[in-house]
Amino acid sequence: MASQRWNVMRVITRRELRSTLFGIGIYVAAAIILLVISLTQLRPVLQLVDQAGVLAAPNFVEPAFMLFALFGSVYLGLCAAISIARERDLGTLEVLFYGPVDAPSYVLGKFLQQMLAFIVMMIFGSLSLYLMATLTQIGFPVNFATLVPLGLALGAYLVSLGMLLSALNRRMVVALVIYVVACGALYAFHAAYDRITQMSGAELTASQTYTYLLIFLESLYGVVRWISPLAFFERASLAAAMGETGQYALNLLGQGVYAAALLALAIAAFNWKGVRR
Repeated sequence: MASQRWNVMRVITRRELRSTLFGIGIYVAAAIILLVISLTQLRPVLQLVDQAGVLAAPNFVEPAFMLFALFGSVYLGLCAAISIARERDLGTLEVLFYGPVDAPSYVLGKFLQQMLAFIVMMIFGSLSLYLMATLTQIGFPVNFATLVPLGLALGAYLVSLGMLLSALNRRMVVALVIYVVACGALYAFHAAYDRITQMSGAELTASQTYTYLLIFLESLYGVVRWISPLAFFERASLAAAMGETGQYALNLLGQGVYAAALLALAIAAFNWKGVRR
């Protein structure tokens, strides 16, 4: 049974991965992300180099890689969010399950395909950033290897979330909208929290609204910090920069545990919803 399930997973993974790699979507997404990075991360550094020289320029590779990993994870999670729902919506899922396919082999096969596609994106992004750093002579960070697991853990978390939403919904559009809203809400919360916590005391006391908002966001952050993939990502990247190996490993493990839990829920949701439209 285990060998048969593994064979089914391998077939599903290979089929889906071939379709992804020979399609244009993943490469367009990677190119758009790199364009955004060039405009938001590389361009300001080059302007600083032009004004004060190379020695004054901060290394842009680390924040650029984190941005690439974040956007790449969101994109692959988006693909995962529509993968199961689309096949169920089109009616092809029911035909597939006439063969020796069960929920674990199908869901895990889909997950492995998305993660392999994400690894391809990460390799493409890493090589592109290395080329940028070499051409600009800014230099490549020596701790870059510690950043790669952060990106993979973030990708596993968001892809697993997408798989769960896709398994729960019979309509592709519904799964897509819920995923976009969930990611948008998380990003908006973190952006608002970072903005309000970076305000000076004078700015906070200038309006009671800011004070009440700070209290509300800090209270909510006490919960969000333990479930948000962005919170885990930020803490792990900070621990890597500070050389705190224990905190780094703990936050990576936390994302892995959440990804495994979401995958288990996706399998249970798939069994509950079934394969019919």
